[in-house]
Amino acid sequence: RSTSPSVHPSAHVINTRTMEVWREVNDFEHKVHSNVKPFSDWRYFTYCRHLVGSENLVGATDHFAPSVEEKLLKLRADSVTRLTNYPQNRLCNLLRTDIPSEYCELREGCDFDQIVSNSTTDSQVVSSVFDNVNEEELEITSKYVIGCDGTHSRVRHSLDIGTTGKENIQEFLNVHFSSKKLGEYMSNNRGLIHFIFNADSFMSVMITHDADEGEYIMHIPMQPPLQRYEEFTDDFVKQHIMKAAFAPGSNLLSNEDITIHSRKRWFMTAYIADKIRKENVFLAGDSCHAFPPTGGFGLNTGVQDAHNLLWKLAFLTKNQISDPDVIENTLEAYQRERIDTISKNTAFGYRNFMTALNSDKAFGINKRQAEAFVGVLQSAPALVSSLFGGVANQIAMRAAQTSMKCTSILATQLAFDASRSLPLFFQEQDLGFSYRDGLLQEPQEYLPEQATNDFKASLAKTDANCPVWFDQQSYTPELEMGHLMPHGFVWVPEALQQFMNTEEYSTRDLPSLLWRYAESTSNTKKPYLYIMYSGDKWKQALSSYSNQLDLVVESSDEANIYGNTIKVQLEDEFESRVRVDGKDWISVMRSDGHIYWCHKDQNIDEAGCQRLLTEQLQIDDLISKKML
Repeated sequence: RSTSPSVHPSAHVINTRTMEVWREVNDFEHKVHSNVKPFSDWRYFTYCRHLVGSENLVGATDHFAPSVEEKLLKLRADSVTRLTNYPQNRLCNLLRTDIPSEYCELREGCDFDQIVSNSTTDSQVVSSVFDNVNEEELEITSKYVIGCDGTHSRVRHSLDIGTTGKENIQEFLNVHFSSKKLGEYMSNNRGLIHFIFNADSFMSVMITHDADEGEYIMHIPMQPPLQRYEEFTDDFVKQHIMKAAFAPGSNLLSNEDITIHSRKRWFMTAYIADKIRKENVFLAGDSCHAFPPTGGFGLNTGVQDAHNLLWKLAFLTKNQISDPDVIENTLEAYQRERIDTISKNTAFGYRNFMTALNSDKAFGINKRQAEAFVGVLQSAPALVSSLFGGVANQIAMRAAQTSMKCTSILATQLAFDASRSLPLFFQEQDLGFSYRDGLLQEPQEYLPEQATNDFKASLAKTDANCPVWFDQQSYTPELEMGHLMPHGFVWVPEALQQFMNTEEYSTRDLPSLLWRYAESTSNTKKPYLYIMYSGDKWKQALSSYSNQLDLVVESSDEANIYGNTIKVQLEDEFESRVRVDGKDWISVMRSDGHIYWCHKDQNIDEAGCQRLLTEQLQIDDLISKKML
């Protein structure tokens, strides 16, 4: 839609699963990591009365405790890569330089108008688009359309798809500014997120994007109708930043020390689209979900939407699938799988925000008092205005702030519990999500309406009983259907190493490596599923299909290729990590790394393995449909 990328940072936390996905794309994971600031700049969340001065610090959470080295070593059990912090505006610029021109044409300054026609039967979509650069209306015919056009999605509105959730939970002014002098004053208080609680700047949150250059985003809560957007002038905002930085009487900044780059009015919401697919048109990213920022789920869920959908479309198009049942089931699987995960992530993000509000009470904040006054003003604005005039606004704001002055810094420090404050890592939500089971169910088994109802129930549960502090959740890898293939370091044949620029490989890298290997050979079929097995029982059971299976991965004591068998050497700890009591197991991986089907029971003979392949996996049917 725009003619140039945004300069305003929004999302910034890139979780582990997203970084795993980007390992598959032109070494993009390495490019992101190489541009990230040192851990010392973003390992802490701080909670303070003011940004400057150790006496104003309430507490801090070190997310890489006890040391960066030990934390990184621990994270290696979960993945070959890790979460990082990189502002979205810089990320988008990096992505733009990395778009492969042979696959994609980037058109800027185009406004989507409407879906003119959309038919699964005709296998085409006609879209109306206005090209603002050339001032002409275009009709574009394509096989599919994916609407990634944000919270006010025109694609979603064109399809007449509604949303369910919480509208306008909180209104903010997001200010992108820089102050090198403030960065210097904060040299001993560096952190990724600073939660600021004082009577003048109220409940502001500041995000660090470049500590050395003093580049930040300040989230300033707004309380309409107590405050009007027009009141937040540049001068007002600069004064707000100074009050957040320094205690009264100790300000060391002037307006000239602060440069405001951009500002945005933002309405925090928590919603999901009622559907994310209609025929051959799909919704992904912010067009089908919106999150409170607590947890960093927005950008990452969007990337994983795209990853889930695109390998399905690639399978259908590359293999020229014509079976209508296979096409419909594959396309509907996107909606069935992602709308469930989206609803859970959105409900979890909302729960995080409400928990943060409850935690604020430890800092002497009662936001509910301000909300009560807002309700009075909204119910009878004319009466209140005639009685009190502009004084009413000041009274209402101070009502929420008064208790902050009465709560001593010592009392707040005693109430603060770093171990139960907002986490940076959400490994269970990041890596532990599953798609109910890995098999392609019939579409009616999990309808979008069920996800919507589950979502409503989760929001209502949070509203009725929200915790005061955060519970830290641990991630346990599962060799189970629907889950991500558990991570294990693996040595792969040299012929596969050319497809990923890295010195270490993971079991989760294998689908991408195998897909690219298949593309590089004379093999015209691009499988949907890949079999990986360990042990002689499964080797013998699969031998009768050796001429029908294009690629099979065998866990071995070497890394080599023999015909259609890719032998890889798996780290010794893998079986114990996923609680497999022996060396005989099989996992059928989907192209997105999730497990389609698996079996790990050791009490089975070769004939039993053969029966499971035939009757439970239905291997003959999968081969005939080009899925294996």
